[in-house]
Amino acid sequence: MFKTLAEKFKKHCLPITLPHIAVSEDDYARYHVNYVWINEDAGAKDGVSCAVPLRYMDIAYENAIKYPQAQFTIWLDHALFDPMTHFMMMSHGYLNAPSNVEFKNLRDIKAYAQCDVYDIEKPKNIWARVDLARLLVLQHQLSDENNKADYQIYSDFDVPDVRLDCDRMFSIMHKHGLFVGETLKYNILENGYLGFDKDQGRDFLESRLLPRAINSAKAGLDGYKPLYKTLHSWMVDQGFWYFRGRVCAPRQEVMGYKVPDNPVYTDNKIN
Repeated sequence: MFKTLAEKFKKHCLPITLPHIAVSEDDYARYHVNYVWINEDAGAKDGVSCAVPLRYMDIAYENAIKYPQAQFTIWLDHALFDPMTHFMMMSHGYLNAPSNVEFKNLRDIKAYAQCDVYDIEKPKNIWARVDLARLLVLQHQLSDENNKADYQIYSDFDVPDVRLDCDRMFSIMHKHGLFVGETLKYNILENGYLGFDKDQGRDFLESRLLPRAINSAKAGLDGYKPLYKTLHSWMVDQGFWYFRGRVCAPRQEVMGYKVPDNPVYTDNKIN
């Protein structure tokens, strides 16, 4: 009996062998990277002129410069912008954003605009709103027939490199249709970097993850537990006992990491 059990452990716990598919620069165009920023409430505070931390935008621009073949979209909730924030954001983007970066309003996504989680008069916890918004963005992008990218990625702003050159991610997306980031230190599963394709990944997102995430957000809870539980149930259906190393790889900083202030913005009271 012990020998049989040991064989099962050996079978299921060894690192997974993926078909190695090398990603080329031409393949970068198959990715579309999405960022989401939602203000906690309307208007700038503490005497600054812009409610959106521009140092975060700079990281997105740097990633877009690294991968010029890919498209990058920064999604913002304009309903939570005061006029000065809107002016500063558009000016900063005009002067600094590379040509493969575009800005879009979250309120243009029907599922977002009609969800009571985003009711300005009765706002939910900020993490509940942000964690659900990233999934609604991915669903919207995967459903858009005009969007030709094969893979939709969501990235937090604290991801220093979105790694579109990663052979492992390319192979995982090809095999499973989904990818989840871990922290750069300690390899802890996070929900700050998510990727789905238009087939298996979209089905996972729409039929499994989104219903749980919506219920969680309406209760004012963040989206980490729904992701973890959904991945676990998916893992069981796939016939293996764990997902670490199968659909994950390091991408973002550890929880609590703060992107350093930019003195240009702080000294001029922009942020």
